[in-house]
Amino acid sequence: MTEPVFEFAECRVLPLRREVLLRGRAQEIEPKPFELLTYLIRHHDRVVSKDELLDVVWKHEPVTPGVIARAVMKARSAIGDNGSQPTLIKTVHRTGYRFVGTLSNSAELAVAREAAPAVTTPRERRVGIALLPFDNLTGQPALDWIGLGLMSMVAKDLASDDRLSITPAASLLAALGTLPFPRSSTERRMDDIVRLLGVRHVLHAEVASDPDGFRIDCTVGPTPLRRLSRSGPDLVPLGQQIARDVDAALFPDRMRSLDIALKSNDPLAYRALLQAFQAAGEQKWLIATGLLQLVLDIEPENLPVRLEQLSALAALGAEDALVQGQQLLQEPAVIDDSASLARVHLALGLTHHHKRDYPQAQHHLEQALGAALRCDLHDCAVTAVLTRSSIAISRLDFDTAAQQLDRARELCHITGNQVHRLGWMLNSALLAAKSGELMRAVQLGRESVRLCEEHRLNSYFALTAVNLAHASLGLGLLHDAARHAEQSFVMSHSLAERFRTASAGDTLCLIYRELRLPREVARVAGAVAELDAVLPAAAQPYRWMAAGHLAVAEGRLDEAVPCFQTAIAQSRELGIWLQAHEAAPWLIRALVRTGRYEEATAACQAARQLPEAKDDLELLTALRHCRALKYHALGDHARACAELQGIALGGQPGMWQAYACLDSAWLLLERGDVAGARKMLRGQGAWLHEHPVGMVIDARLKFASGQYEAARVAQERYQQAVHGEVPECWRELHRIYAAAAAGDRSHGELPVSPWLATQM
Repeated sequence: MTEPVFEFAECRVLPLRREVLLRGRAQEIEPKPFELLTYLIRHHDRVVSKDELLDVVWKHEPVTPGVIARAVMKARSAIGDNGSQPTLIKTVHRTGYRFVGTLSNSAELAVAREAAPAVTTPRERRVGIALLPFDNLTGQPALDWIGLGLMSMVAKDLASDDRLSITPAASLLAALGTLPFPRSSTERRMDDIVRLLGVRHVLHAEVASDPDGFRIDCTVGPTPLRRLSRSGPDLVPLGQQIARDVDAALFPDRMRSLDIALKSNDPLAYRALLQAFQAAGEQKWLIATGLLQLVLDIEPENLPVRLEQLSALAALGAEDALVQGQQLLQEPAVIDDSASLARVHLALGLTHHHKRDYPQAQHHLEQALGAALRCDLHDCAVTAVLTRSSIAISRLDFDTAAQQLDRARELCHITGNQVHRLGWMLNSALLAAKSGELMRAVQLGRESVRLCEEHRLNSYFALTAVNLAHASLGLGLLHDAARHAEQSFVMSHSLAERFRTASAGDTLCLIYRELRLPREVARVAGAVAELDAVLPAAAQPYRWMAAGHLAVAEGRLDEAVPCFQTAIAQSRELGIWLQAHEAAPWLIRALVRTGRYEEATAACQAARQLPEAKDDLELLTALRHCRALKYHALGDHARACAELQGIALGGQPGMWQAYACLDSAWLLLERGDVAGARKMLRGQGAWLHEHPVGMVIDARLKFASGQYEAARVAQERYQQAVHGEVPECWRELHRIYAAAAAGDRSHGELPVSPWLATQM
């Protein structure tokens, strides 16, 4: 029989030879993606469901839920299809896939289709489900633990069915925190959770008083909606029965008996356990650990409870988590169960991360990832990978960070979880910014903000907006930076997220300081200072940085020095080295401006000794600029100019390199080297247009080129843009430009700036 050939676009697929040719060149493709591709082509006239693909391509092999997505990705790659905007293999949301390319040999297709494998019945595999916090309608405040406590118990019972994948409470609550208030309808909330978390079902329950004691009314959706109800005298057995009813409703033709995940014969222990779940859901980790210890005092060998306590201790970063985690790793019940093993390694990894013991953290996170992938714990897997990428970024190990983010992107593609995807985008944008790829950082930042707005991810919006502000500042887009930082500051404050409020406030103070708007700096710094009593320790350096920027903006340079010193000392004490890196250049600049040159030199040397400093190109660029500032202040303008030009040519792209270009251009203009100044200012259009110092340099360049009226207008634009007192030498320049524009050229020598231009 003649071998069928499928031709479309620039591709030829030869099923018998198992070859894919793209523009005449053979492509590498694994067997399963090839089988999937040919099956979709043969059935191009319809959507092929995921169930059908699993049954045809993987038959009865045990696979993870994401195996189809990975195979589709590889098939698309082989035929040159764009995964973000596919034109050949289309994804049909919640259903399956369809080949939509135009085939040029439909006659051969009909022959080949006869050989297509028959569709078998759907196989059992994991179905994603999220449980909303239960509503306590009993009117009894003592039963407030129903919300997350009873919900968690039902979730853990359902998890004993290996056909179900239960969304962890942390991911669910992160998604719920993004939804609008007042509450939308139950059906709308279900749709939102499905959209955000990529699950198939959502369970909502209401608990009310009843003549028999209590009644639990359950809704499983979003489509079709299933309503369930149970009554009885005790909530614990009611919750267990509801779990069985939900399981039966989801799998009516394949019913199984559920194993009760957390068993106890002691009523006090069970009540304490449910209250611990409630406290953990509210992130009240100290309360949760205490309640779990109460349960373990009664039942010390209860493994599920020990795992719960380990997770709570890890959230606290407690030393006990390391001891308990190592003990659990020795127990056969943990070693032989991938899910338990993943949880233990993740807890150990997060604890070591909290303690800045990065090698141990990376080891356990990698072990957690491997175990999680073996049992489809995708939340655990994504958390492990993103944490590893964060560690790599903080250590300025950008190659490792990129590798981890590639793994995270693949996992996000598999799960469809938008919260996970946003975590990937946030770390990717941060990596791009730290690597000097500012345009990519801005693009990722804008996409992150769009995603947050589309899905109403308010908490994440605060983080994405401040990251976008930093990237925009590095490109000289100061007004965009201010807008994004303001959005982050307002959103963080409204959500009572103190750490992010302080971080956004520090960023905003820096931007307004750069825009020479001291009143705005005072407004924001004052708001951050008011939070001092409730700020977490890790946010305190931001509070002192904001105070330092305010002191500089108001000309109180002697007061700025101790602010930046405190920020550095607190960052060192906490082991938050990137914050110390950020604060060091501002301290050195303040010391130089106050004439404390020996202290500035010592501070520069201390900054170079900070951990990871030698690999932080942004910090090294900033320190070189500080050295140029000191040379200029000491009257050695030639060395200052040479240092600045070296930064302009080889420094890390961003604000400090832009500073060097602006300052170098100013010094060259003072020497009459107009051509050299123009060269330094190439590519600095945003800085010349938006930064006040850039406006002054632009005016000076225009004046040196004989464009007197344009120089006057540019200098006037500067004077209108800034608030507060204008430096005397620049007021004099404004007078000279105005006179020259009016025809008076008797200005003589132009005044010389006492400092580098960016310091004025």
